[in-house]
Amino acid sequence: MFPLIEIEWIDSCAEGSWATKEEAALSVAHVRSVGFLVEKTADTLTVAQSIDGDGNTAERLTVPRVTIVKESLLHPAS
Repeated sequence: MFPLIEIEWIDSCAEGSWATKEEAALSVAHVRSVGFLVEKTADTLTVAQSIDGDGNTAERLTVPRVTIVKESLLHPAS
């Protein structure tokens, strides 16, 4: 129904506590996510962690394409 993919992408980081000027800089997070490819547009890619027999999806993640470093097909659509 949906292909299973892995994406490697760069995510923003935020911190809510007080910090000195020297401690203030944060690093971005390098993330790997695996899921069923639900939608791929010019701007975004959406994966879902769960699908049911009717094709309904849950636990979806939409990632901006400009943040994606690598996309790998793990299993083709069935």
